[in-house]
Amino acid sequence: MKIFLDANIIADWILIKNKAQEVTDETEDNVLTERYRYMGYSYKLIEKIRSLGLKAYTSQLSIAEVFSVIYDDVINLKLFMKAIPTAAWNWLSIREKELLDDEEAYEIYEGILERFDELFLNVEIVDEVLDLELLSHLILKLGLRTHDALLLTTAILNGMDYFVTRDERLIRKTRKLKKMPKIVILRPQSLLSKIG
Repeated sequence: MKIFLDANIIADWILIKNKAQEVTDETEDNVLTERYRYMGYSYKLIEKIRSLGLKAYTSQLSIAEVFSVIYDDVINLKLFMKAIPTAAWNWLSIREKELLDDEEAYEIYEGILERFDELFLNVEIVDEVLDLELLSHLILKLGLRTHDALLLTTAILNGMDYFVTRDERLIRKTRKLKKMPKIVILRPQSLLSKIG
């Protein structure tokens, strides 16, 4: 079973893992069900992979995207703490006021690197593989965003059985992958049920 992890799965695990480290075992479930409720399956999946000693895979692009996902989460949390309505969170004028200072950026960077050390015991980085025919099909026929098409192309050409993501747009658009090489694109909770 070859499992490819999208950046959002890894970022969720890091965010929850860092938060869970600050609380006791009794409150860890509360952390997952409150702020990180929608991320919980990602956390549980990676923990299951680790506990079973399974191997999963990702790519350099996914790893790079993790920084962006976590940055966005930190900015969103800052906006939330200032009681700025969620409808305004994507306004550039609002987001630009919430840039990270050097200390915050360094702390986040160090926290991510620390988790990568732990993650890479069970997650291997595969090389990106470029197949223009497949890539163009994913972008032009399915309407995938470029980075999603690159990640999926990499997963397919590296022989992955599963591509795990929380990206609902990607899941919805790839339902048309009937003629593509065998790969199952699924949510973390679906893979969790498969591996028990």
